[in-house]
Amino acid sequence: MTTTPMLLVIGVVLLLAIGVQIVATRTRIPTISLLLLLGVLLGPAALDVLPVDSETWFEGAAAIALTMIGFLLGGEFDAVAFKRRGRRAVVLSLGLSVGTAILVALTIGLAGFGWTLALLLGGIAPATDPAATVAVLDELGKDDDLATDLRSIVALDDVWGVLIYAIMVAGAELVDTGQLDGGMLLEAGRELGGSLLVGALLGALAAPLTGRLGAGRPTTLEALGLVMVCAGLCEMLGLSTLLASVAMGAALTNLTREHEHPFREVENLEWPFLVVFFVLAGAHMEPRALLGVGGLAVAYVAARAAGRFGGIALGALPLGDRSKRTLLWTPLSLMPQAGVALGLALSAASRFEVEGPTLLTVVVGTTLIFEVLGPPIARFAILRARASD
Repeated sequence: MTTTPMLLVIGVVLLLAIGVQIVATRTRIPTISLLLLLGVLLGPAALDVLPVDSETWFEGAAAIALTMIGFLLGGEFDAVAFKRRGRRAVVLSLGLSVGTAILVALTIGLAGFGWTLALLLGGIAPATDPAATVAVLDELGKDDDLATDLRSIVALDDVWGVLIYAIMVAGAELVDTGQLDGGMLLEAGRELGGSLLVGALLGALAAPLTGRLGAGRPTTLEALGLVMVCAGLCEMLGLSTLLASVAMGAALTNLTREHEHPFREVENLEWPFLVVFFVLAGAHMEPRALLGVGGLAVAYVAARAAGRFGGIALGALPLGDRSKRTLLWTPLSLMPQAGVALGLALSAASRFEVEGPTLLTVVVGTTLIFEVLGPPIARFAILRARASD
């Protein structure tokens, strides 16, 4: 791979993003949706002008972008703030994940598509796209209780998602072969525990340095270095960059009083990486894939959307929260689904040769729906929730 096409494509994408932001401002369509559509236009589904090795860049851009997002989300887990609203975030996120998984699995299974495929899709369905949710929140500004809830939920969502996915895959293997393989559960435990451990250690090691650095170039170097090291270690060890970076941010924000400096630097640095990530993500979406699995795709989209409402309602029960903001606007704000779901789908497809192609087609195809329509829906829901407060 030569660097010339890579540099040219990235430069053009960043310049096109300026126009995208102008259009987003005038139309009130979330910038992320327009970036994804730009990626679809540039990708194989339309103009096909990207180099053939762009998938390699996408993996790198995704790792860095998700690490930055996770790091900033981890910063929300300040011990004092989490003590005040932490139980709420844990209960709502758990209800959301469990409710979505169960409803999707039951819907696909009872619709006659096979219980193995139903359990696999149920295990993938809870995954949320934190990058999309955070991008919409950042675009709208204002850190209120709703924003805190949403950031906390998407940060915890993938913790539950890894565990639920492992359980569902184990169930699918039992249905498929009549034998239960505990290897998937052990692998999920390794990924979850290893990711949190690596992230916490990096945050703990960085805390003394952060307290000695002021704002400016040294802090920029520190912030970008932490992100790169975290992403690189996770790629090398086969761990979740998102989970590790959340743990790193949480450790850093609780171990030093000067934690705001690196977080502010990451906020300043993240947008170019996110632009490249979203455009390349759009380029790898396949709208035509939906044509081959029409009925199954419709069932999955409908069941996952319904599961967001049912899951939040399930989580709200022990909290005694019956507010419209929680039961209606919160699930509408959590529809996007992308990178994490695709990663889980690839993992499942490698283990289930029969269901694998169909599974990948459904997840890849419906990602376009959730990613393009999800952010505008989230924007509408957040604005309506704030207007009703």
